[in-house]
Amino acid sequence: MKSKLILSAMVAGALLLNSCSKGVTEETKTAMATFEAAWAEAGTMANNWGADLATQYSKTKEHVDHQTAMMTESMPKMKDETMKSKLMELDNNDKANLTALETMKNDWTKFQTDWEKNTADYTAWKEKVEKGEVNNTEATAALTEWNTKLDNAKNTLNTWNTAYATTKAKSEADMAACDAAMSTPASTTPPAKTTKK
Repeated sequence: MKSKLILSAMVAGALLLNSCSKGVTEETKTAMATFEAAWAEAGTMANNWGADLATQYSKTKEHVDHQTAMMTESMPKMKDETMKSKLMELDNNDKANLTALETMKNDWTKFQTDWEKNTADYTAWKEKVEKGEVNNTEATAALTEWNTKLDNAKNTLNTWNTAYATTKAKSEADMAACDAAMSTPASTTPPAKTTKK
């Protein structure tokens, strides 16, 4: 009886070893394909977001640089103190928007670097799976970790997208307000005096 139990255990062990050596199941392969599609979709979303951010940053920086040059020239000639205060406020708003966009741009650069590294790491891991060097249990555990990384990345992008949409809208509004104020002819003309009767 004891020898039969030992033999059964050996057979079970052999079957398990054989199963592991064959690599992953079709279910795991399907899960990998699903992950890869979701990862690619998130990557596209991230790249589109980064491109839009870069465009908005360049536009805002160009506006701030141009505005600074104009204000340097016009402020000393400006007699209307109310207008001067308004322009300074708008200028500060523009610069604050640029700083916020720059922070996002720096965060995006780090995110992109990490994303590219993770993509390369996954590709290398997948090659091992395809060669049968990773058993199904290991692959399933690893895939859970990869999906967690994907979820974290998507959450980060969604948070950034919300913040960026607000900053972009504010930047556009502030730039338009500043352009309108700077184009006002009265900005360099002293306010009219009130005639006493």
